[in-house]
Amino acid sequence: MLKEFTCARLYAPGAAAWDSHIMEQAKEYMHLQQGNAQVIESEATTAPRPAPKQEGCLIFDEVRVIGKIMWNSKSQQMFGLAMSPADLGKLQDIFMSMDPVNKNQKASYVLQFLWRDLTSAKDVIGPYYTFEGTLGYKNIITCLYDTMRVFHKHHFIVNSIVCDGASSNLAVIKQLTGSRRSSFGVLHGEPDRHKICAHFRNWFCPDVDVFFIICPSHQVYIVCTTLSYYLKIWKIILL
Repeated sequence: MLKEFTCARLYAPGAAAWDSHIMEQAKEYMHLQQGNAQVIESEATTAPRPAPKQEGCLIFDEVRVIGKIMWNSKSQQMFGLAMSPADLGKLQDIFMSMDPVNKNQKASYVLQFLWRDLTSAKDVIGPYYTFEGTLGYKNIITCLYDTMRVFHKHHFIVNSIVCDGASSNLAVIKQLTGSRRSSFGVLHGEPDRHKICAHFRNWFCPDVDVFFIICPSHQVYIVCTTLSYYLKIWKIILL
């Protein structure tokens, strides 16, 4: 769904380019709240239905770019993601409107965001960011800040963040929750194995704590892969 949406709309990378889209989604959410209020009034005799509060979790994931060239169905044009003009000269026309000096045009990785409402079935596809190499925790924190800022601008509140357990994501969690590079939590400035802190204050809404949640499906895959790896080692040792 994310890939089809991004290809069809062809929004530029970054939070600023997605401001108009998120504004449209905010207007749709307002209609959703108004419609839900009418339903609640008509169902006064039945069990009360919670009203949408525009609070949700921000989901992000890093994906590797496979397609070198993609087709924009809206403008009926091709555009390149992972090639420069020097890579394939006969396709120079694709890059005539692109600045070859800008290295960000050669994207090998994309960081995609999605906001999911916890009080309704509303999803808002957020900005994506392109990178030439793998992402460090500083890059992710910068993208996270910009994305939360543009969502907060249109009253979409983030109270939790869902990501996989990649090392860069774990570094982000440690940096934002105060653990830094320690293996454990920090209590009075010292590492404490019994202190667990998985949240931080929302930068744009200080009254809201933002909790980190490791994606369960990714975590199960990592555990199964790790167990399979050690099972092979044990078999070799036993033999």
